[in-house]
Amino acid sequence: MTRGLAAGLLLLLGLLIAAPTGAAGRPVARTIDEMVAQLRTDPVLVQPVMGTGDAHVAHDMLAGLAERVDAPVYVVLGALPAELDGAEHPAEQAAALLRQELGDGLYIIKFDEGIDYARGFGKAASLDLNLGYRAIRAAEEEGPEEYNRTTAVFDAAALLRAAAEPGQPISDRTLRKLMDEPWAFIATESNEHADQVARRWVYAIAAGLAVAIAGLTLSRVAVGAPMAARRAPDHSPGAPEPPDLADTERVLDQAQHRFDALSAAQLGSASAHSADEALRAARTVVGSRKDLDVVGARVLALIAGRELDRIDKPSLAAYRPCVVNPLHGEASETIQLSGTALDAPVCRACARQPGDFLRARTWRGSRPYLDTDTVWASTGFGALVDDLASQVLQCQGGRG
Repeated sequence: MTRGLAAGLLLLLGLLIAAPTGAAGRPVARTIDEMVAQLRTDPVLVQPVMGTGDAHVAHDMLAGLAERVDAPVYVVLGALPAELDGAEHPAEQAAALLRQELGDGLYIIKFDEGIDYARGFGKAASLDLNLGYRAIRAAEEEGPEEYNRTTAVFDAAALLRAAAEPGQPISDRTLRKLMDEPWAFIATESNEHADQVARRWVYAIAAGLAVAIAGLTLSRVAVGAPMAARRAPDHSPGAPEPPDLADTERVLDQAQHRFDALSAAQLGSASAHSADEALRAARTVVGSRKDLDVVGARVLALIAGRELDRIDKPSLAAYRPCVVNPLHGEASETIQLSGTALDAPVCRACARQPGDFLRARTWRGSRPYLDTDTVWASTGFGALVDDLASQVLQCQGGRG
């Protein structure tokens, strides 16, 4: 090989490396403006950075589903745009910027960093993606490994199917077909998963153990009152009963309708942003129909409702549930734990005499919710933290 030919090949290789391409052979969009330009000609943008394998196959499959949706669709699965690096909610901000240029529609935005975003505007606002989220959860629970995480392509496909066939659950056969695709699940090394589990448990123990101690202490020491003078609350839980899914969905729908009626000026407020995040988090979990998820979705809907109230009445306190049992309602008092400086937010009845913690039905039988490896245990359903919605979205892979 001549020196000139070798130099030419090296130059060509350098150009190929410097200008990676996505589906349809287009250069990878690195800015919002570049995304807008590509989405004007093709509403589905899939980049190899998302680990989808053959980006062309993923693009064609998603494009076919998008054509079946009775509203404009814009899908972005790619690298975080340069101008959004460091943004708190980059996918949501990207959707807002894209919408300014492209107009209303269903936006599904999944970057390689940050929480994902999926929401319809205009005609697409009425699209219910809940069945898509339910399919994602089912796939992760029934996948081939002990621990499964679906890919961005799988998630987008499930949400597009839900949008294309409103009210029609994804059939088991279709779900299995999607799960059998080579791009369905993220390959996770066992040591990486162990690290993730360890991090979750460190946080859960730090926050949850404090409340577990409360469970032991609250039954004995509360506001310094004599034991004989305290009366048991009316809502002693006893054996756990399934939470009311229909009522949770009603509360969630009411909050969503209120949010959809906000003016453009109101949508720009911090409280509106918090309400939107809480509603998206609630939608990601309510479809699982698991007891704790249904309770959590109700709490998130109530958080959203309070944030909507705070748009015009910013002096109102943010919603915080009773840490003993969120179904008791809003915490109105606190109890200082014996021997600690921790104040546990509780409802009025639990302030008189704390009852038992909310219990969950699990394969190991009935257990206090704190004795579960869930975001609900580590946050006390939002009683112990100020960012429940954000943590739920992160725990769910940012879906919603």
